[in-house]
Amino acid sequence: MVDAIKKLFGYESTDPYVYLVSTKSGDKINGQIAVDVIGFTFLEKWPRVAIFIGKDKFTHDLIMESGVFALNLLSIKQMELVRTFGMRSGKNVNKFENVGHFTAKTGSPIIKNCVGYADFKVMEKLDLGDHTMFYGLAVDSRLMAGELPLRISYFKKNAPKEWLAELEKTTRESRKKSEKFFAEYAEIKGLV
Repeated sequence: MVDAIKKLFGYESTDPYVYLVSTKSGDKINGQIAVDVIGFTFLEKWPRVAIFIGKDKFTHDLIMESGVFALNLLSIKQMELVRTFGMRSGKNVNKFENVGHFTAKTGSPIIKNCVGYADFKVMEKLDLGDHTMFYGLAVDSRLMAGELPLRISYFKKNAPKEWLAELEKTTRESRKKSEKFFAEYAEIKGLV
């Protein structure tokens, strides 16, 4: 079934941008890599986005607390940030410790020299079992560096093999935690 779903919905042929989702709650900051981002710009005065963040992530907890997040579009020159923000937990380490950043309107960290950013206030949250969809309204945005945006295919083609192995391990661990969240959700919703 999974192979059919992937083919039917184009998952195998897409090549999404790689974003760093960042947030701040009180004095705590964190960020994580995300590719599940859907923009809604039909109403030009009200640009919105939907992001999907796993409940096992520290970033999830901080967005739930603060109601704000930023999307940082990484460039191909920032591949190392995928390792920094995508393969470690912010519960154990300050991911921003040696990463140049500043803040915009919401106080969420913005990575210096990223292609650009958009800063959001959460309008709605939707519980999806293992993830939460955060639907945000842009309150600030800016293009910064004239670099090529990082895409998944570029990362997979150019990242060191040990990074890819580390990413696969992190993904497996996250998937295992997510199974528990979704099993509980499915039972509550009467899906099983």
